[in-house]
Amino acid sequence: MKKLILHPQDSTTDFLDIIYALIPEDEKTVITAGADKQTIIDLIKLHDRVMMMGHGSPNGLFAVGQFYTENGYVIDESFIPFLKKLS
Repeated sequence: MKKLILHPQDSTTDFLDIIYALIPEDEKTVITAGADKQTIIDLIKLHDRVMMMGHGSPNGLFAVGQFYTENGYVIDESFIPFLKKLS
């Protein structure tokens, strides 16, 4: 099962990497910064599971200034249709 791990760079959430550290490299893709919305959508389509690590709100996963997004979120409500297909 291929896993996409979105873990924005943030020293206050570095400890979360232990959650996915033991997943074999060939079974995971870890994205920490620099992707745009379409790239993340394309990656979601290629993976069986998505793990979101970091700070969030009811509106999504934060990553202000680290990803190419319009609203400061890596994942927001616009990703719902793509995430629903995983379940």
